This record gives sequence, structure tokens and C-alpha cells, in this order.
Amino acid sequence: MIRIDGTRFGDIEVEETSVICFANGLIGFPNETRFVLLEREKGRLVGFLQSLDTPALAFPVTDGSAFAGYPEPPADVLARSVGLGETDLALFVIVSATSKRELAANLLAPLIVDVATRAGAQVVLDPRMYSAATPLGDPIAMARARMEAIKNSPPSEPPADRERVEQSERAAAPELVSSRPAHKAPIAAGM
Repeated sequence: MIRIDGTRFGDIEVEETSVICFANGLIGFPNETRFVLLEREKGRLVGFLQSLDTPALAFPVTDGSAFAGYPEPPADVLARSVGLGETDLALFVIVSATSKRELAANLLAPLIVDVATRAGAQVVLDPRMYSAATPLGDPIAMARARMEAIKNSPPSEPPADRERVEQSERAAAPELVSSRPAHKAPIAAGM
């Protein structure tokens, strides 16, 4: 067990096997290389990537695979480009609060983690395609409302179309508590 004293969550203990290593650190934090994913309450979309070496440093993150068609190029191609495995991957994006007290995701620089080795890297994508402050608040609330409406209404479209709509709505508003991207890899097992 690794003990971290003085985090914003209090003193915590984590399994050594839950450590995620970013060999090159994160943008703006090149010396911060060891993190652990902390989950919040069930149903929350945001978890925290807690530094093991700087207790006051924790990045709010969400599941990057929730964004349809993201990233481009695909995560496996990005993983290969930074020397990570290509098959068992988790994709996270750092979340921040805007001046309007809404959430925004940094889609410009996602975090890719090889679940098997627990090695990670932050990659920078094309700034013409992605922003470091993509609004999250309203689309998620709308997606949840649409999911609830679909569940509570009789099918008015063919079942295949209904299933496709439900799948796309689930992708728009995932629950981070499982800490599993679309392929169901257990990145946060034991936390």
C-alpha cells in the first residue's frame, strides 16, 4: 500500500498496482509522473487523477471515449505513436470549470493509458480540430434527459434504431465510476 497524506480528499491509501506512470509527466507538470485514479461517488462523471508525489495536485478527469468519433487519429494510433500498447487502452480528458461555473473538457490533450502496463502519456492533437476548453455541462444534461425520455416512452421507431439511439446517448453521458472506457478495461481496479 502507498499512503498519500494531505490530499484534498484527506489522507488516502492506494494499492501499488493502481499506480499509473506518465514517463514524461503531464503538460506543465513534467516532473509529475506517478498518479492514481480516484473515483467519486457512483454516477458521477468526473474522477480525479491524483499525484502520488504532490498531494495537493489532482486533475479532474472524465472518460474520453464518451465523445463520439474522438480522438482523431484513434486512440490505438496515438498510443503506438508514444510507445504504448495498442489494444487495452483507457482514454481520459482533463476537466476544468469555466468562468461561468460550467465544466469544460480538454479534448486537445487527452491522456492515454495502457491498462495492462499502467503506463500513460498525454498527447497533443490538432488544435484546428480540438479545443482545450470544450463545454460539457449542457450536452451531458441533455443526453441524460434524452436517455430518460427514451426509456420511459413506448418504442416509436424500429428496435434497431431505438437501440442505436440508446447506445449513442449512453456514449454521450458515461459514468466514470466504472473507470472503464468503451472496451470495458478495468483501469481503476482495486480503488
